[in-house]
Amino acid sequence: MYNLLRKLVDIIDDVLALLFISIAILILLIDGSKYRERSNKKEYKIIRFISYSYIAIGIIIFILLRIY
Repeated sequence: MYNLLRKLVDIIDDVLALLFISIAILILLIDGSKYRERSNKKEYKIIRFISYSYIAIGIIIFILLRIY
């Protein structure tokens, strides 16, 4: 497990974590506002879930990079 994480840290850097978080924020702001204006509640909920998932993944990647 440790070797796998060490290899991932060599491949992944802070830019990837920031990229995940910035993509999530852009999706939430741009697409979320479009779906909210058009009263597409189901699609808006899906976009919110995807955005929050990306933010969580970005934070987890950032924390793992700091630990290892």
